Amino acid sequence: MKRSALPGSVFSLLFAIWIASANADPLQNGDFVGFGSWSAGITDSTTLVTAIVDPASDAHFSLLGGGSAQLSNDSAFFEVVLFQEIDIPSDAALLSFDYAWSLTDPASDFPQAAILDPLDPLSFLSLFPASTDLSLAVNSGTASIDISALAGQVRTLQFLLQAGDMNEADSFQVGNVEIIPMPEPTSSGLVLLALAAGMATHHRLRKRPDRRARTRPGSR
Repeated sequence: MKRSALPGSVFSLLFAIWIASANADPLQNGDFVGFGSWSAGITDSTTLVTAIVDPASDAHFSLLGGGSAQLSNDSAFFEVVLFQEIDIPSDAALLSFDYAWSLTDPASDFPQAAILDPLDPLSFLSLFPASTDLSLAVNSGTASIDISALAGQVRTLQFLLQAGDMNEADSFQVGNVEIIPMPEPTSSGLVLLALAAGMATHHRLRKRPDRRARTRPGSR
């Protein structure tokens, strides 16, 4: 027997009102020194009721060192999630993170890394690039995706693990989460821009017509 996987997740629907009332800060503790700034939820396999828990004291979440944390489900709780609401900086360009997962049935189990709108949790941006093979039972790597369109907005960053089969022994590791700003112009780039502006100005001056009064034929 298989449980239907829910792309938006049970949790996403249930925490929207709770998380929307939180105060948003820039991304905090992306390298998981403890679970400070992170919240967590676990969804009951039978009732589908989601409980908000402290990841530092819940067995479904563990610290691995090296800037990473692990999410694990079990027969009692088929869906687990780490999340925090963030105020995405105005100069944000990319969000990157390390990941690794192990799934008992990749056809129905899945890890999810996403940025959600707290007021519309079914609207989300997947943080796995299109090239990431989500059909693999075991996979690892570093993901990096453009979030510049969300710059200056408040969003919920979520890492979720859900089992769609009845064998909840999956794991999802995430770490070294970072928002990378747009690069600032280098000093040499600024010099080139100044030179280009100066050349453009010089070119316009050379082409400007001479408006001085000219002597008319026959005049003295």
